[in-house]
Amino acid sequence: MSEGLAEEYENFINAVVDDASLDDAVAVSQVSRNELLCLREGQELPLLHLRRVECLSGRHRIGAAKAFLDENDHWWTVRLFSKNTPEPVLARIVESEEMPPDGERFSEKYS
Repeated sequence: MSEGLAEEYENFINAVVDDASLDDAVAVSQVSRNELLCLREGQELPLLHLRRVECLSGRHRIGAAKAFLDENDHWWTVRLFSKNTPEPVLARIVESEEMPPDGERFSEKYS
């Protein structure tokens, strides 16, 4: 994988997680919910082991990772939203996902 590709903001996967799953993952990671909410660009992101998330956008990134990356490199940065997030907000997140132009996808596939 290109260095930092999964950590670039525009490449994040947006997903919804239920509070119980997040609480379990936070307890294991020894990071508080407040620390997660206060993360800023450039800070090291904690690794959370979540049983299940519902992808809002970025499924094409997951497919590309499975198809082209070494199995030890199957990870990606995920921006988590609560299941309690209002539907209009979640809909806007889905709508704002920008697919790369065909030429860009082609050049990435063959470079």
